[in-house]
Formats: sequence, structure tokens, C-alpha cells
Amino acid sequence: MSVSDEVTPGAEEQVRSIPEPNEREAPFHDRASYEKWRNARYSERARRLVREAMADADRLKAEGITDEEIDRRLLAVIDRIAPPS
Repeated sequence: MSVSDEVTPGAEEQVRSIPEPNEREAPFHDRASYEKWRNARYSERARRLVREAMADADRLKAEGITDEEIDRRLLAVIDRIAPPS
């Protein structure tokens, strides 16, 4: 990775921590700032749950289940957890 004189100290390390390598090409400081904010805002548990949910959605799509069916299943779970008033 080439680094210009405009890179702030620690920014290169922040960019290396971005989990999706292709997104490292996104605007350098914007993505690093976003990742820093996201890591401060959300717990590791919350980020892990999101990764797992995304993997589950990809698996369901690979099985041929439509987005509409995935949405229907999600709403059914939400209704069981917090029934509408």
C-alpha cells in the first residue's frame, strides 16, 4: 500500500483493520473513520450477531429462498418476541 504525506499517524493501521479488503480502496480516511466509529458504537457481540445474520441470509438465498420469505420469517420472529399491541 502506498502512503502519501497526507496520511495521519495511525491511519494506515486503521485501514488495515477494515474487515473487507476490497473496501480498503474506498476513500481512505472516510472508511477508517467509519470503522473507528462503528467499533466504538457497537459491541463486539452486536457486530458478531450482524455477521452471523448476514451469513445466514446469504445461505438462505443460496438455497433459493426469496427476500420476501426471509422478510416474512424475520417479522414472525419479531412478533413472537414483541407481539404487536
